[in-house]
Amino acid sequence: MTSFASTLWTLTQARQITGKQHLVLQALASFQGYRGLFPSHEAIAARAGCGVRTVIRALEAGYRLGIVERTRQRQRVSGRLVNGPNRYRLIICKLEQA
Repeated sequence: MTSFASTLWTLTQARQITGKQHLVLQALASFQGYRGLFPSHEAIAARAGCGVRTVIRALEAGYRLGIVERTRQRQRVSGRLVNGPNRYRLIICKLEQA
């Protein structure tokens, strides 16, 4: 069994993700708690020390590589459905698959 950190390291060494993307995805993983993983783009950017657009690009790279999965949530506010926080799931895959 490998960890998400080792998967990130392998992808960075294979030049499939950049160093900045590595930092962003590592910051995302640091929000993992017993209730789940649902930080805002702004919170991830603050922890990674980068901009929100960089976070969005890094998350898109994670989706493309199959190491991050996103579930969009909707919630009712004043009788209207609005976008809620995204819920993320980190996918730990074997290093050969990465």
